[in-house]
Amino acid sequence: MNIEITHNNIVALEDKMRLLDQHIEDLCEEYETVSESDEKRLSRKISRLMKQKNNLYWEWSSAQKQLSLGISEIIGAMN
Repeated sequence: MNIEITHNNIVALEDKMRLLDQHIEDLCEEYETVSESDEKRLSRKISRLMKQKNNLYWEWSSAQKQLSLGISEIIGAMN
């Protein structure tokens, strides 16, 4: 396992989640000012983005676990 690659993947996933958070926040602010017909469109878009964020979170969580296991293996090998 390459710990540096795993760490870089975690950082990239965190960046993607931050961008999604900002986009979702912007859409939520826009939602408050649009017509009723646009509310449905924005609501669907926000829902899709939240699903994307949830998927990224699970990838991030898995990468965190891999990193922890890799570090544990290194520490175990040192003992």
